[in-house]
Amino acid sequence: MLLYPDDGESALVIDAVRAQEEAVRDVLEKASACGTVIIVTLSEAGWVDKSTTQFMPGLKKFLQDSEIEVVYARDAFSQRQMRAAKADAANIWHLMKAAAMRKVIQRFYSRKKAQSWKNIIGIGDSIVEWNALLEVALLHSQTDRHGIEKALRCKTVKLQERLGLDELTEELQIIAGWIEPLANFDGELSINLDNMDEAVVALRSLLVTSPATSPRHCAMPLVHAFGERFALDASES
Repeated sequence: MLLYPDDGESALVIDAVRAQEEAVRDVLEKASACGTVIIVTLSEAGWVDKSTTQFMPGLKKFLQDSEIEVVYARDAFSQRQMRAAKADAANIWHLMKAAAMRKVIQRFYSRKKAQSWKNIIGIGDSIVEWNALLEVALLHSQTDRHGIEKALRCKTVKLQERLGLDELTEELQIIAGWIEPLANFDGELSINLDNMDEAVVALRSLLVTSPATSPRHCAMPLVHAFGERFALDASES
């Protein structure tokens, strides 16, 4: 794609891309203020670097300066695992995403001996990452010395897919305002913006000021795309 600043249509596209770059950075900055941000993507290796180099060089510098890790889920699977998944007719994308998220979370929470998983947030536009993170959290067992299951605060937000550039930017701007309430919510939360009515009710009733463990205990696999417009101000909850 070639864009020429002197061309009216190209100028509009350039402005829209710059607006989205600023919105993406705002989301990542707010998430980084709450915990550790990790981008988990099913794209081919190097995609984030190539796309930011071409379209959002400011964001590329921000990712480098902030040392936000990019994990390519395809690398989480060996060729043997790939063959086995194909033989079982399994959803390879789901398995890759789940494997990558599990490795990321295990590594994050292994920095201290016998540390339990505490607070995990997943945000993305695909049902694959939605189901993958829910599965990883569901299958993880952690008990105290009395055999009582320890709390795992897993929060997932499924956003809608295939929106225009301006709509994506608007979505990012709204999501940025919800990062801190999500991090501080002391419980499990699963929101699917494919059903906006239910999502609005869930956020109004559950995103209250009830601090969880310190936000610095968060591991946030923040996925690469965002979706449907969601105009609900945090002050309404």
